[in-house]
Amino acid sequence: MPGKIILLVDSTLVIDLQNELKRYESDLIGDGWEVLRKIFQEKHR
Repeated sequence: MPGKIILLVDSTLVIDLQNELKRYESDLIGDGWEVLRKIFQEKHR
C-alpha cells in the first residue's frame, strides 16, 4: 500500500530534467503515491 514519497532534486538539475521529473511524479501518483518534491541547493562551505 503506497504512502508518501519524498523526491529530492538538486536545484542545478531541475530545468534540465523538467519533463522527466513531471513524468516520474505522474507515474508515482498513478501508482498511488503522494509525492512531496523538495528542491535543494548545496550550501557552499
